[in-house]
Amino acid sequence: MRLLSNKDCKIVDNLLRAYNTNIPKTENYSKAMEEIIAFFDIEIYKQFLDVYYFNRFKYKNRCPDNRSLFAYLMTLLYLQEPTLFAIRKEIRYKSAMIFYKYGLID
Repeated sequence: MRLLSNKDCKIVDNLLRAYNTNIPKTENYSKAMEEIIAFFDIEIYKQFLDVYYFNRFKYKNRCPDNRSLFAYLMTLLYLQEPTLFAIRKEIRYKSAMIFYKYGLID
């Protein structure tokens, strides 16, 4: 049983990746992102959010796909790959709940 469909996962990922872009943002989106950043105040989560979602374009040449980006995160955070998948899942699910709360996803 999946908590989020593939479509919802893609929407959440795109909303998280749009944080540092020049796309005009609504007030609800700004509030939701502030709440997400405040919730994930632990250093490992901050670094994961920064590298995997917010500043992903900075690592485009070094890590062109998810596999190489996860390998980079493994060396950066000193964690194993299953742990990174669990962190990504936690971030995705909590972010989906917050985006739903602010009416950004259905």
